[in-house]
Order: sequence, then C-alpha cells, then structure tokens
Amino acid sequence: MRLVDHPIPATLAGWIERNSWLELACDERMPLFAGARVHLFFCERGCVTLSGVGTTFFAGEAACWGPFQAAGEIQAGPTGARGWLVKFRGGTGPSIVGNSAESIAGGVMPLGALWSHLSRDAFSHSPVVALPHIQRDIQQAIGRWEDHLVWSAGQCGRVMDMLDQLPVVEVSDRLGISKATFERRIRAAFGLTPKRLARIQRLYRGLAMPDASDARLASRLGYSDQSHFIADFRELTGLTPGAFRRHGVGNADLLSLYDAVDRSHAG
Repeated sequence: MRLVDHPIPATLAGWIERNSWLELACDERMPLFAGARVHLFFCERGCVTLSGVGTTFFAGEAACWGPFQAAGEIQAGPTGARGWLVKFRGGTGPSIVGNSAESIAGGVMPLGALWSHLSRDAFSHSPVVALPHIQRDIQQAIGRWEDHLVWSAGQCGRVMDMLDQLPVVEVSDRLGISKATFERRIRAAFGLTPKRLARIQRLYRGLAMPDASDARLASRLGYSDQSHFIADFRELTGLTPGAFRRHGVGNADLLSLYDAVDRSHAG
C-alpha cells in the first residue's frame, strides 16, 4: 500500500480531510475501519472490491462509500489498483452526495448515480492532471447540496469531540436540543447512532496510541476490562490490537490513513 497526500485547496479545506493518491499491489488487501466518514475513490487503473457489499469498481469508475458501522476490507484486483481517494470531514457527507448520511451508510454507490456532473477528465491517465478536475467536481457538488448539511463542518467536529468525552444526554443538553432531536440529527449527519459514533470516536483515540499495551489502552479508554476492549477493537477494525500493531510496522501509510499518529477529529 502506498498513500501520498496532496495539498487541499483553501476553498475545500472545511470539507475535505485528505486527498490522497492510493496504490495497491496485485491482490493487496487494505483494512476498512468503521467510521463516520464518506469516501470517494476515483479508480484510475486496475480494480478494487469492497468486502461485505461485494461491489467491484474498475478503471474509469468512481465509488462513494461510508459511513460504516463495522469493519470491512478493500482488495485490489490481480493487476493491482490505483487512483484518487478523497476522505471528507465527519458530517459533511450529505452536502457532497445530496442525501442524508443515514441513507448511504453501510453501502457503496457508483458516484455517477449521485453526480450527474461527474467529469470523465477525473480518470485522466495523468494523476496530476486529473486532480483539479476531481476538486472541481467536488466544489460543484457542495454548491448544489450545501443546504443538506445538518450542522456546519466546524460544528460537526465539535459534536464528535464532545461524544468522545461526554455522555450522549449531556451532549444534547449542551446543544440545547432534545435527546430525540439530537439522535435524528446525528443519524442524518453521520449515518450512525450517537452511541455507535461515540464508540468509534473512543476507538480512534486508541489508534493514536499504537505503542500502548492492550491493558493500558483499555484503562485509558475507559473500558471495564481488557477483553471488552479487544472485542470492540476487532469489531470496528477487523483486527485485534496486536494484529493492528503488527500490520502497522513498516506501514506508516495505514497508520496515517486512520490518523493513528495524529488524531484530529478521527473516524
């Protein structure tokens, strides 16, 4: 796996968390963690299959996926795969795809079904040439569906941070809305229930401490026991903590993809 991050234009900085060139070797598998993010992948060469939903995308096609409640996996085809991977900030998905996050959660959709304006130039054989076209397509999507946002991108980040630290009821109280309204807004913005999102946020805090022992992580993250932490970790990442640490050795790109080095509004 090779992941190369590229600068995000100032006009898109509030929406895009990362825009990366991704390369996978033949038949290589990449863990897909649970999370509240919406991702786009513009497949420039080869093909990728997303496990759990059994969807394959080929060169010249674009996919939209997430949020996911549980772990999955991406596998490259027999000739490998490469393309642009765009990861949006939590809660901004509805303004990108024109639907609530809940309506697209847990699945994968052809981006062409959502974007009538999708540019075929996004699949240029020159990655440097393709990126500006992708960014233009994203800007057009935001301009078309910005009113689908439940909260601003900044407010979504604050809500995620609060859910990582406070009980759900206290977060809704701080926002001045009822628990029922809060739950509806969380599902619409993030595609997950408040409790599920809080669990995932807690997990990502643990990913930012890859060198800590299981017992220490369980304690620092507030788990009642180590076995509960390991079971949660496996459900949300598809790996045990030990396997994640082994997987990350010599694979800084995987750690970077899931903010396991510098956690900033992870998920």
